[in-house]
This record gives sequence, C-alpha cells and structure tokens, in this order.
Amino acid sequence: MQTGEHHTLDLDVAPGAALVALGETAEAWGAEWERQGQGGKLVLPVLAGLRRGYLLAKITVDEKRGNRAGAHIDLTVEKAELHVHRQAVAILLVAATASIATVLWPFFPALLALAAPATVIALGAWFLIVSRLKTSGPEDFLKAVEATAADRA
Repeated sequence: MQTGEHHTLDLDVAPGAALVALGETAEAWGAEWERQGQGGKLVLPVLAGLRRGYLLAKITVDEKRGNRAGAHIDLTVEKAELHVHRQAVAILLVAATASIATVLWPFFPALLALAAPATVIALGAWFLIVSRLKTSGPEDFLKAVEATAADRA
C-alpha cells in the first residue's frame, strides 16, 4: 500500500446507496469514515503479513459511466503508516534460532539433545504466527462494500 495507489469499484446501485454501504462497511471494519458530499475520507486499519497499520484514503462516488446505471467508487490512498508487529517477529526469531539445532545436530552430535525441543518450538511458532498471517487492505475493503451493497439491494 503506497501513497497514490488507486482502486476502483463499479456497483449496480445508486451513488447514495453506495455511500450508505461505504459507511456500514467502514463501521464493521473499525474504520473511521467521514462523509464529505459525494465521497469522503477514510482511515482504514490494514494488515499486510507481519505489518499492521492504517491508511488514509480519499473516496469519491460518482454515477457509473456507460449504458448501465449505478455507482463508480474511486479510492485513492493519500497516506499509509505500517509498522512491523514486533511480538510476532520476536517469536519467529526465537523459533529460527532454536531450529538451527535441528539442522546442525548431524555435524555436532551434542546438539541432538536440543533437536526435539527445537522442533517443537519451530512448529509452535509456525502454528502461532505464520498460519495466522492475514492481509486486508483497500481491495478487500471494496469487496466488502460490494457485498454490503448487494445485501442491501
């Protein structure tokens, strides 16, 4: 998620209904939505693997161009602040350090006593951190807006 990143969504609902769906989805996501005319500002919590943070986006809602009626949503990222989730990185570093014993014990037989606990630590970190990594950003938010608009229609 970079500054200036651009996302669009076309809906088969009126722009007013699209704005209502935006507000409901923002509330469900724990985002801050400030409506300003036919659009607004959005502060959206985002996840990107081991990074977490917020992005500030400008949203405009217009009539869809072409033969079909509907709304065109345009989301532009104005600012993104992401930071590394330090606790997860620390757990992964401990697991990586411990797993060295499982790789080196054939060359250093004294490490064989550490191989079993190191394997448990490495697998524990995998299930605790890596298997739970998620990504949610502006594209996922717009998909949720689309689902909300479809439910309301």
